[in-house]
Amino acid sequence: MKYSLIVSDFDGTLVPSDDPTLSDEVIETIDEIRKLGVKFTIATGRKFTSIYPYLKKLKINLPVILFNGAKIVDPSDGKIIHEKHFDKRTARILLSKFGTIPAVFFFDEMVFYTVFTKEIENYFKHDGIRIHHMLDDEIVEHHELTKIMIIGRKEISSAYDTLEDMEVTYFTSEKDYLEILPTDTDKGEALKVLCKHLGLKLHEVISMGDSENDDQMIESSGLGIRIDEHADALRILRNVIRSSI
Repeated sequence: MKYSLIVSDFDGTLVPSDDPTLSDEVIETIDEIRKLGVKFTIATGRKFTSIYPYLKKLKINLPVILFNGAKIVDPSDGKIIHEKHFDKRTARILLSKFGTIPAVFFFDEMVFYTVFTKEIENYFKHDGIRIHHMLDDEIVEHHELTKIMIIGRKEISSAYDTLEDMEVTYFTSEKDYLEILPTDTDKGEALKVLCKHLGLKLHEVISMGDSENDDQMIESSGLGIRIDEHADALRILRNVIRSSI
């Protein structure tokens, strides 16, 4: 089967989870993919300004999946292709339930924290988020809530019980990160939108990722690859290129 598009997770797949440094080997491999006539793009939990420096290094000009599926943006012109937010009622409920524990609230590109813990500080550094604000109850009334991240194992454990009866999507993206998104929002649903936009079928897509938040995308693709650790990603990708494309 001929594949036309490869969609890859970023953190933990193209770069190690604990070191977001993009290697020359990754850049060269993606260049090889494009020379074979195969498109390449990213599906990430990051916001646009956080992933953009890497898109430039990788010379990606195709639309990218952001916020684990809540948004698709074309980096060549900034055009928004797909976008989902929580409705106001749900946003208010989420704020009341998670506004006092260690969490990060994303109102599109604007980032707000509840309690400034060491774990949250490390997350901001890892994702290159330099501008962030203390959460204000009024922000929900004036801006659209895109995503919430609960950070910390103890907080995640208690959050599951709270989320059980709510009409939202939630999954882990790292062992200490629980992400909460609008209902029916994930990388798999976003991949369907992306394929329609590009005029491709899902069976033409290879996708790869390392975490629970990648599962729906992997299951939706013609060839889905779940990797165990970053070191395996390039080896697997090169093997797939040789044998399948």
